Amino acid sequence: MPNKRDKYTIIYSNYNECVIILLHQKFELKRNDYL
Repeated sequence: MPNKRDKYTIIYSNYNECVIILLHQKFELKRNDYL
């Protein structure tokens, strides 16, 4: 059970990282449009 939970935590943190990267890229693109 703890092993399964660790696996889920790793997947969740990777997902969060992907979302942050995507949001950051979106923001960079918008900023470039304004420049």
